[in-house]
Amino acid sequence: MKKKGFKNIGGDHKYLVYHTIDGKQTNIKTKVSRGSYSDIADKCVNEMKRQCRLDKKADFIDLVKCPLERDDYEAILRAKGFCD
Repeated sequence: MKKKGFKNIGGDHKYLVYHTIDGKQTNIKTKVSRGSYSDIADKCVNEMKRQCRLDKKADFIDLVKCPLERDDYEAILRAKGFCD
């Protein structure tokens, strides 16, 4: 997700915060488990999808697996009013 504009922030859990293409930090963040390196449980995928402000699970999976490019993701966020 780092290639898509997310950057690590500190804390006792791993959080990723989205920065726009222009480099502005947003309030869009998602929590990433430090535990398992296996597939993410469906419940967690749905929570991360919501935290990333995406409506469809498939969009979140595309964001992570790369078919959804950063420009396209940011366009979705702009259309929803999350980025200026």
